[in-house]
Amino acid sequence: MRRLLLTLFVCLTACASDDLTEVVVHIDAEPGIAARANALGLYVYRDDRDDPVREIERIAWSPGKPYRVAFSPKSGDGKDQTFLVQAEALQGEQTLAVTSIVTGYVPGQTVFVLLRFEDACLGNVSCDDDATCHQGQCIDASVAPSQLARSAESARPAAVLAAGGGGGTVGTPTTPGSGGGTPDAGVPVPDASTPRDSGPAADDWDDWDLEDEDDYSGGACEDCLATRCQRELLACVNVVACESLIDCAAECTSSACLSSCYASYPSAKASYESVLTCGRNQCLAACGAEL
Repeated sequence: MRRLLLTLFVCLTACASDDLTEVVVHIDAEPGIAARANALGLYVYRDDRDDPVREIERIAWSPGKPYRVAFSPKSGDGKDQTFLVQAEALQGEQTLAVTSIVTGYVPGQTVFVLLRFEDACLGNVSCDDDATCHQGQCIDASVAPSQLARSAESARPAAVLAAGGGGGTVGTPTTPGSGGGTPDAGVPVPDASTPRDSGPAADDWDDWDLEDEDDYSGGACEDCLATRCQRELLACVNVVACESLIDCAAECTSSACLSSCYASYPSAKASYESVLTCGRNQCLAACGAEL
């Protein structure tokens, strides 16, 4: 329970921020990979390419169902900060394809980009660090923040931007796939103005502050809650009395105490309980007795 409350506190102080500096990454796949992939892996690196600052080793994913993740700087406007996002399309234990982007922030703005798994890169592709597969070859994955779209509708694939940015070929995939595809084709992306608490399901939209690994004190439970129950967390944040209810419930060791807290802050009860329910349904394995 206390881990859940800790996550709520973090969300109250961070998720509801008015800071507009963020990079929204939309992940999709071309038809060949989309027909086979059933899971997604996601890794984020800063300076140390051997040690991700955030990661999801495996999450159930249907390529026909959009997955989006928003990255924001831990502090400041993100100027001169860069990071690597690497996504893996998985089928069972097999890695079908890998796609990456190295980019940064545009201070004070929300920008958008696609990470698209290309059919031409189908196979266990192993490009170098800071590279991505595009049209069957490894190219430099660097994309200048100024190239990122200012609206969701105009977002383009990262590999297309990287190829157009002059980052030449840096190697070839170890087991290139076949089929080609249409890597420059656009896909519908939900409008950025959609409120987070009324947008897509919680496991389809994540917000990650890119803190240094040494500063990150979360664990499997916190990561699961922040990923799987973000919609419920944000809904609770938007209720004025929710923080007071959290404070009250954090001190409780009995159901009678919790009932008293509910009586004191009735307007927050429904949203608070929805977070508890989500956590128990989605994160029991990660959190265990904490929930």
